[in-house]
Amino acid sequence: MMIFFYNSICHVCKEYKKDAMKRCGSCKFITYCCKEHQISDWKNHKQICSLLANSQKIFTLNVNCGYNQWRSYRTLLQLYLQQSLERELLPYENQMWMFPRACAICYSRENLRDCENCLCVAYCSSEHQTIHKELHYSVCYSLKLCLDYDRFYSRVQYQAAKEIKLKEIKTDIRHLPDNIHKCMENILDMSNFSDSLDKIYVSDTFATMLTIIYGLEKCNILKDRKLKTSNLVVHIVGADIFELMTDWKLNFQLLNNWIINLDSCKFIFIGPDCKWNKPPEYDCENIKVEYVNDFYHNANNIDHADLIVTFNSGLHEFEFDNQQDTWKKSLEKLINSEAPLVITSYTKQELEEDLKRFELFPKKTIKHIEKNVYSNLRPIRDWDSELCTPFYVNGYIAILAGIHYSE
Repeated sequence: MMIFFYNSICHVCKEYKKDAMKRCGSCKFITYCCKEHQISDWKNHKQICSLLANSQKIFTLNVNCGYNQWRSYRTLLQLYLQQSLERELLPYENQMWMFPRACAICYSRENLRDCENCLCVAYCSSEHQTIHKELHYSVCYSLKLCLDYDRFYSRVQYQAAKEIKLKEIKTDIRHLPDNIHKCMENILDMSNFSDSLDKIYVSDTFATMLTIIYGLEKCNILKDRKLKTSNLVVHIVGADIFELMTDWKLNFQLLNNWIINLDSCKFIFIGPDCKWNKPPEYDCENIKVEYVNDFYHNANNIDHADLIVTFNSGLHEFEFDNQQDTWKKSLEKLINSEAPLVITSYTKQELEEDLKRFELFPKKTIKHIEKNVYSNLRPIRDWDSELCTPFYVNGYIAILAGIHYSE
């Protein structure tokens, strides 16, 4: 069950039992609901426990240090853990440095009490909780949903994934429904998915393909559910674990259900982190998959794209770091292609920063940024936000127009 980490719930069973929770006496990062769970977890926790405990001697953090110092402290902790372990941090280990338990006002780590609703925010005093009440209220529900869904998803994964079925789409539906909620009503069989967590699970499965279909429609490549090309080619650039873990079998079925004349289609996944142990399983004979474990500017012997998509790629993140900026050489290739380019991001601000990089190559018209109505409904805690304000995968979208684009 250690696929995710919240600092106030039991690290083993992921439950919260008021007045029963005990923290690891050494590192003070991990919480357990009983002695038995602490003992059973020791073999997993032992190595990182000593590092976390030692880090508090190395990196001092004063009370009332301010958010910028709190952010720097966590960044230093991340680097220290990675270097000490000599490996990439596991997902739940990453969340330990992202979300250590501290007062939301002064960053003290002593005498803390948790928000009993979301269990994601703590305070060192009732006074600080009162000061923070109005600000926290704006995100408390979403943070609780983060925890509720992570618990739900882990149960689904460890038991058996719920079976999702597709509907036969009515012939009078000619355009993608207005948002992902209407998509679930009209093109997906939701009979086994009744509550809000179920619906998030379904959106988690199909948001990627719905965003691609939306891009095809907006770029006039797909009209009235019919393609203008007999052999569709889609480049997914900067592909990594996010794309590789998508259920492509179901998504390709959805694509076939939606497009009336899908004779031949090829998806080419391209990126230095595009490493499949085995290609995705799917049963659509008219769809082919290729993947290129390299940067886009090095991917020369591939079919030309009708649509290029880059999901949540952070094109601007290392813009001023020549050593880490892996996008610089690929940007010109992206902009010079006749194919339209669909870009998504977690937040509006990130997408605005991404698009600034294309101003040096004014060969495509940048259409306005909009909230992606087909984004994933799953909220994800943002460690880089002072309120941990949740973001959404593919939350915002922009299109750089190619030769087919039409409003």
